[in-house]
Amino acid sequence: MATAAPNGNSKNSARFSMISAMVIALLLSCLFSKIWHPDYVVFSNDGPLGGMIAEQNRMPGIIKGVWQDLNWLGGPYPGPSPNVTTVERLITNTVGFAKLNAPLSLLIFGVSAAFAFRRFGLSPLACVLGGIAAALNTDFFGVACWGVCAHTICGGMAFLAVAAAYD
Repeated sequence: MATAAPNGNSKNSARFSMISAMVIALLLSCLFSKIWHPDYVVFSNDGPLGGMIAEQNRMPGIIKGVWQDLNWLGGPYPGPSPNVTTVERLITNTVGFAKLNAPLSLLIFGVSAAFAFRRFGLSPLACVLGGIAAALNTDFFGVACWGVCAHTICGGMAFLAVAAAYD
């Protein structure tokens, strides 16, 4: 039977997860410091702000689907699937989503990696450093900064799945 931490203490595991999240969040907030400036949207290539800010693409109106009129008459476009990105779009406004999507996806990825490393029995320092290394991995970091944050979130969920299956 799997436990929450190698020593079986779920309180220590929760404390470790919070510390890991705070360390990785502090690092990412330094790297993405320009997002706090009101005139900047950082890294939004594949999620253009102009397209998301259009009335027809705003949340929560698109939950049931939308008519995309980009071509001659347009066509129906299904609503978004229920996932982390949809929740993020629901709790932020469009500009907030454009600013926070990349760092939040990297935070999810780094904390998930640190959690998985802890489940594998590594020391707390090794787990935090591994989570930072995962969040700053150029493949996932570059993809998130390009705007394809679903790839990074998927990697984080894979870490959680492996950690859950580890015995």
